[in-house]
Amino acid sequence: MREVTIKLYQYGELSEEAKERAREWFLSDYPEYGWWEFVYEDVDVLARNISLIIKPHTSRNMRGETIAKPGFNFDLDRQELIYQGYYVYDKTWKDKCRHEYSKDVFKRDSALSKFLRAWEEKILALQKPAFYGITIDVDCQRSINIDVHNVYDREITDTQLRQVEELIELFNDHVLDMLQREYDYITSEAYAEEMIIANAYEFTEDGTIA
Repeated sequence: MREVTIKLYQYGELSEEAKERAREWFLSDYPEYGWWEFVYEDVDVLARNISLIIKPHTSRNMRGETIAKPGFNFDLDRQELIYQGYYVYDKTWKDKCRHEYSKDVFKRDSALSKFLRAWEEKILALQKPAFYGITIDVDCQRSINIDVHNVYDREITDTQLRQVEELIELFNDHVLDMLQREYDYITSEAYAEEMIIANAYEFTEDGTIA
């Protein structure tokens, strides 16, 4: 029997070539299962704040308790988002967004702020002429199925139908963009380097995980 001593290195002590191998090792298992769950939670909060209620997925755990999760599914390759939801106008929605995010959220130069400003513009164009009486049932499967109603029992016009479709597509595009940006980040070398350092992984000189 013989003993072999192996010198181990922190990521910052490796050569550039070894660092590249270390990053390749880390990313070989990414994206990990469930990476989108935090995005879904953020989107579920956003949807509620703009008055779009998404029907949750429910299941039971080992103790028989009902667990509710945001009711989304997606396919980034096909740019498809699947969910069921219900929208009804709430005049306090902007205040809810300011309370959730920040007082100046509508003024910032961010993806969220741009979405909220676009949502406000489209909501007013749709709702103001209809005296804020438009409600929407949404079923997004392989195509967007939308039922539009007017609480005052007025006929829904072709213009209103088109406006509703644009409104829902705006939301869907924003969610898919959030998912794509998160996917791109967690499959990036910058993320790999960040996580390797945070977890203090150790490597051999050539960048092989110890």
